[in-house]
Amino acid sequence: MRTPYAAIAAIMLSVLALIAGNALHNTLVPLRGKLEGFSSFQLGLLGSVFFAGMLAGTMLGPAIIRRVGHVKAYGIFAAIAIIVALAYPVFVDPAWWVVLRGVVGFAFAGLYGVIDGWVQGKAVNEYRGRLGSAYQFVHFVAVAAGQSLLPIADPMSFTLFTLIAMLFALSIIPFSLSRTEPPALPETARLELSWLFNNAPVSVVASLCIGVANGSFWSLFPVLGVTMGLTNGQIASFLTATILGSAAAIWPIGRLSDRVDRRIVMAGLMFAAASVELMLMTFGSLPVWGMNILGFMLGMVSMTIYSVAVAHANDRAIAQQSVTIASGLLFLYSIGAIAGPSIAASVMDRFGPTSLFLFMACIHALALAVAILRIRQRPPAEARTESENAMPP
Repeated sequence: MRTPYAAIAAIMLSVLALIAGNALHNTLVPLRGKLEGFSSFQLGLLGSVFFAGMLAGTMLGPAIIRRVGHVKAYGIFAAIAIIVALAYPVFVDPAWWVVLRGVVGFAFAGLYGVIDGWVQGKAVNEYRGRLGSAYQFVHFVAVAAGQSLLPIADPMSFTLFTLIAMLFALSIIPFSLSRTEPPALPETARLELSWLFNNAPVSVVASLCIGVANGSFWSLFPVLGVTMGLTNGQIASFLTATILGSAAAIWPIGRLSDRVDRRIVMAGLMFAAASVELMLMTFGSLPVWGMNILGFMLGMVSMTIYSVAVAHANDRAIAQQSVTIASGLLFLYSIGAIAGPSIAASVMDRFGPTSLFLFMACIHALALAVAILRIRQRPPAEARTESENAMPP
């Protein structure tokens, strides 16, 4: 008898190559830009425009998937990412790189739409959390693997950009060879944010808040570390501990969410995240091992919420709505990731560098309040039903 994981096995192999390439890409581009003499503003813009491209991708991606299907759409978006990876060392100019980062953000919004839509479209509520956590575990492993590839070649050469393109191309093969029947095509090509909010308000608020908190953390923690006198190695070890914590916790959390109301799981994670972030307010007085333990704990509780939010949003949906849900939640996450770092930077300027963690704790507390309110107002989902969840025409 085929296990539930057989339906997503091929795409997980594709995810391993794709995300490893993107992790190397996300590390290499700002590093190469710094070595080329790009200004701090230009380097920051490279980060922001990626999420702006993702916003465009969340709006247009479902239409492409609906027109050509999941497999062909994956090939189209991956091809765009390959072209961009090879274009960076050809057009070494800040203006060109801003355009390229926006284009690759567009491509990855489409790729995530295909992947999330496939995983959730193949799942039923009884094991939806476990399938989502399997995907996220592969994602975290790929991030760690991709970042470890940076030292194998000179960042000023073509080699690493070529390797990124090779990994993107490699990701197309397992997906294209899969004999698993693709999920149903999207029910609509539009973003349906109002429908999504009515269907799963906790997931909507959580995705926006997670974008704010996580976007602020990944963008500004290196700044906090440098300000507090940490070495590059100490900053890297803290971030690595965070990723390892995420990878260690994602499976048991996904399994738990299949047995307990996912909103309760999200609420527990939000409370734990806020608690760990308040402990991190003492960051400057901690030894390195203490910082890394808290980083591991932060990864366990903060970086795993999104997966549960995606599963919860699909609990009351049908398979044809999985791509629309994926794109809608990613749209909200991207909005948060664009706005969050600017707000958090202002907070840090006024209250000190460790107020980054206070800001993140407040964001998680806001999401926690919404989750508690909805738990009191609405019973948990038992199964998805087409009549209850049809989208407006």
